Amino acid sequence: MKQFLQMSLCLLLFSQTAMSGELKFFSANFPPYTYPTEKGGAGAIHDVVLEIIKRNQYKNKIEFIPWARARFEAENNPDIVLIPLARTKEREEKYTWLLHVLDDPYVIVALKESKVDISTLESSKKLKIGILTGSVADALLRELGFTNLEVASNDVQNVKKLKLGRIDAWVAPLSGLSQYKKDADMDRKDMRVGAELTVLREYVGASKALDKEQVLRWQKTFAEMKKDGSYQAIMKKYGLTPLK
Repeated sequence: MKQFLQMSLCLLLFSQTAMSGELKFFSANFPPYTYPTEKGGAGAIHDVVLEIIKRNQYKNKIEFIPWARARFEAENNPDIVLIPLARTKEREEKYTWLLHVLDDPYVIVALKESKVDISTLESSKKLKIGILTGSVADALLRELGFTNLEVASNDVQNVKKLKLGRIDAWVAPLSGLSQYKKDADMDRKDMRVGAELTVLREYVGASKALDKEQVLRWQKTFAEMKKDGSYQAIMKKYGLTPLK
């Protein structure tokens, strides 16, 4: 009986170790970087990761979950790949930074027809601004002294609040402003861009303790994609500028 229990324990530990080596891919709704579709998902960074998954024959698919939960999973569990993740000083030690995929200005946006002043960060402090909870904007605006902030779990909610007049302005990546016609009935031409908050360095991130061999495999595959032009083709597909 004792030998049976010892063997069972060994098998359980082996099973847990094997499972821990299988990467899980978590994403949130961040158009045009990554967003859910009827066929599974799309977006510039989503498609880069999807190509790496195919080339390395990983078993798991990209899962779309709330952003706060995705970050929690990556910070508290091994073998999690997070899509996408803006690299900041505050986040530097919390994650493994797998791939630098693109750079994108983070801007303050208002309705084109509105009269609110979003020309500078200082003038924008007087406004009620929509932000994505747990985002770079969330941290930066509070650090800069913004106090009248309205949080949302995704940016579609922010766009809808902007249309309804529940917020005066919204902070978003510049490249994503043309992505809300379907979900929020908002065209890029209906928006006015104001002050730039920062330039987002968008990465594919991962758990801090991700195996070094996995890191090297991802970086090698991404280098091959740059060399064969598939990375540049994905960026062009979404109207984004590829990194050199």
